Amino acid sequence: MNYESFKWSLLEAVRNQTDSGTTVRLQHISGINGVDHDGITLSAPRGRLAPVISLEPYYTRFRNGSSLACLAGDIIDRHIASVRERQLTLRERPDFSAVKDRICFRVINAAMNRQLLETIPHVRKLDLAVIFYIRMAFDGGSELSVMVSLEDQTRWDVTTETLYGTALANTARLKKPVLLPLDRALRRCLEEADPAAPVPEELWEPVSGMGEHGDCGLFLMTTEDRIYGACCLFYPALLQEAARLLDGDLLIIPSSVHEILILVEDTAVSVDMLEETVKTVNETEVLPEEVLSGHVYRFGRHDDDISYA
Repeated sequence: MNYESFKWSLLEAVRNQTDSGTTVRLQHISGINGVDHDGITLSAPRGRLAPVISLEPYYTRFRNGSSLACLAGDIIDRHIASVRERQLTLRERPDFSAVKDRICFRVINAAMNRQLLETIPHVRKLDLAVIFYIRMAFDGGSELSVMVSLEDQTRWDVTTETLYGTALANTARLKKPVLLPLDRALRRCLEEADPAAPVPEELWEPVSGMGEHGDCGLFLMTTEDRIYGACCLFYPALLQEAARLLDGDLLIIPSSVHEILILVEDTAVSVDMLEETVKTVNETEVLPEEVLSGHVYRFGRHDDDISYA
């Protein structure tokens, strides 16, 4: 079954498992970096906000053997969990006090999202943009959220600076940062992908502390949920702490919107070569909607500032 047939078949399967009073529909999602997606949404009781659940992961599961009935049940469960547990209603949304503890931020490429940025409050940082969203729920490895629009900002009567300060505190609280040697991070990913599979022996070398650079000297920085983890780039004092632990100024490689790579600045490291590598990886390995930047950044311990390398 091709994707077009799948999405309509899944829509019908969800409708078959819900009562006649529930509206189930497909919805087009305007995504990051101009990449659009298909989603499915179910009507929520008493005006509560309902998430738009992206269909692409479900198509992957379908191709791997999951039945339409099983996938439909999962979508319904996610919808119920989000609406019932979070209790965020459309009537509450105009009230900033009702959502301020859930406003978080993500980091995206500014040039690749010009049209989107015209419709939402944001803060420019180098070639990046900090955008804001209401975190409704975290469920099964995905984050259910609603993007903050300019209409929301006007309704709440808050400045962009207030949104940024609020989101900075909430994101650092709700999405804890992780800094791991790259080999250890890779080992963890392999273990989670297939716990029964043997991990290559060279990835079992211990790394006893953040001050040790290992063979390649690369560290991965992200959040515990690894969803839009590049936000760590702007956590207060985090890069300063990483520079202290690694005992040097830092070069920052924008791996994707979900994570960044860090290494200690060294005269032997060619920034031009790093940026060429980033460009190649963006074109061949990173999903278009997950590309963050083609630039390498520098963090100076004494300047306490991020700049282009």
